[in-house]
Amino acid sequence: MLPSIYRLPRQEFPFTLKSGKKIHTPALTIVYYPSTLVLPRFGIIVSSKVSKSAVKRNQIKRRLRAAILSNLSILKRPTDMIFIAKLPIINTPYPSLAKTVNAALGSKHN
Repeated sequence: MLPSIYRLPRQEFPFTLKSGKKIHTPALTIVYYPSTLVLPRFGIIVSSKVSKSAVKRNQIKRRLRAAILSNLSILKRPTDMIFIAKLPIINTPYPSLAKTVNAALGSKHN
């Protein structure tokens, strides 16, 4: 479980989505914006277009949080990030998802 200190408040989603830079992958769109805070913060959006089932959407969120938590040490600078799930994420195995998150955290934000 991702601790609450690493979660981006819902009120800050619109600013980050509007002002941030985007990385597109087949399963995710990652929006990031440099932060002035000490810690990085993350938000996750999984719309009902991805899955009508709340159980499946919550499973996708849990998988993303686990991938973020396992790769948290890679991020050197505080950044606000939003992960937006796309439809192919349903069939994406966890190792591939973790590799995508690792690449996004490591290459673009150090």
